[in-house]
Amino acid sequence: MLVRIVVPIALLLALAGFAFGGAPVATVSSSGSFDLHGSTVKTEGIPYWPVVAGDEIATHGSSAIIRFHDGTSVSLGENSRARVETIDNVLVFRLSGGTMQVNAAPVSAIKFFQGGQNVAVHSGYNPQVGSGTQVRPMKVSLPPLPAPVSGK
Repeated sequence: MLVRIVVPIALLLALAGFAFGGAPVATVSSSGSFDLHGSTVKTEGIPYWPVVAGDEIATHGSSAIIRFHDGTSVSLGENSRARVETIDNVLVFRLSGGTMQVNAAPVSAIKFFQGGQNVAVHSGYNPQVGSGTQVRPMKVSLPPLPAPVSGK
C-alpha cells in the first residue's frame, strides 16, 4: 500500500519540478527525511529526488548528498539548509545554515556561497564550510544514478 502512495507522489513532485522550476540540475539523497522546497520528503523506496534551480534543501537528523550533473557533489550536514539558484545563467549553491563539504568535479562551473560570502572551491574534496554539526558520511548504500534518457 505504501508503494502505491509513495510512487505517485514522487512522480508528481518530479513533474512539478519540470513544470515550475525547469529541468533538474542535481539529485538529492539522504538516509533520513529532509525538506525539499518546503515539503518534507520521506526517503523510503525513493533513492534520489530531483533538484531544480530555486529549490531549498534542509536536513534534519541526517546529512544529505546533492549530486550535480557535472560530477560535483555536496555533503550537506545534519540540521543544515542550502539553496540551489541560477544567477546570470550560473548555477549557485548557497549554504544558509549548518555545514557543507564539496567534492568538486575537475571542471565545474558551479559557484558556492556561505550566505553572501563566496567560498573558494577547488577540484577534489574541499574542507568543511559552515558552523554546527560536523558533516558525517552517509550510512546508506545507494544504486548508481540512472543513465540519461536520449531524445530519439
